[in-house]
Amino acid sequence: MNVYIAFGTIEYLSKIKKNNLAECMLFMHDGESAVLMHETKGTTIFKEPKKYEIIDKRGSICSDGGFAVFTYISVTDEGKPLFEQQFKELSRFIESHSGFVALRVLRPLFKNTYIIFTLWETEQDFNKWDQNEAFANHFKKALGMSDKLIFPSPPRVKKYYIVKDEKE
Repeated sequence: MNVYIAFGTIEYLSKIKKNNLAECMLFMHDGESAVLMHETKGTTIFKEPKKYEIIDKRGSICSDGGFAVFTYISVTDEGKPLFEQQFKELSRFIESHSGFVALRVLRPLFKNTYIIFTLWETEQDFNKWDQNEAFANHFKKALGMSDKLIFPSPPRVKKYYIVKDEKE
């Protein structure tokens, strides 16, 4: 299964989502820009998306959720197998946390930047998890595997609010 991600204005991406209601898509914004995430076994409806393969999956992105976090992690070619194993273990840890809705560990089809995508009921749920000491230790262990040998640059985080359908 793959995930395709398109960036654009709220108005433009809203039209795409409304014209494709049968597809599993998650519509998000950060106040300035918008993101539409399309999860499918088939081809995407987007013209020029970022393309990823799902290597681990928990929960549904088509279910309720109000807050999403993308953690972008650059990984060297040599470090990919170890990175993928470490984050599969992390995904089992996260799903028991209160407010958790979904997780995707996304392998890029091009380039070397993975995405750890998490979906939460609320921003407060994410903040509680993010400040959890057990999580911090596990995440630091995963990211500290072999420093620059695996990670050529530090991870970056982008947070979004879910745009609810008009009927909600």
